[in-house]
Amino acid sequence: MAPDGRKDRWMERRTDGKTYGRMDGQSQNNIPLPMAGDNNNEIRAYASFSKTPISERNVDTFFSNITISMNMLSVSIYISMNMLSISKYISMNMLSVSKYISMNMLSASKYKEQIKLVTRDICKTWIPPLPLPLIL
Repeated sequence: MAPDGRKDRWMERRTDGKTYGRMDGQSQNNIPLPMAGDNNNEIRAYASFSKTPISERNVDTFFSNITISMNMLSVSIYISMNMLSISKYISMNMLSVSKYISMNMLSASKYKEQIKLVTRDICKTWIPPLPLPLIL
């Protein structure tokens, strides 16, 4: 357990300025963590809040996982941008189609009004036929 009572800490800084950590299987030790530049052949890189060191064979996997996650993020951003542009395109097309339909309906209503006016004029000037008994 760390001096402040937390159990999940794997690294702590003491008053002497050095960084100490717990290795797997040990509850506490006073071994400073090896830093880069120390005369130590075994430099361990610790993942954040993890007690297991990343060995050299896992470093490539670690960075390839980061690369894969970055690629997946860029692919998802690309897909979302494409979906956004497709939805904008569809909405613009729907807007233009609705404008076209409304313009056609408006012109059809104007055309219908013109037909009414023409038929009214024809009915005014049209002479009805004489009844058949009057012709005989």
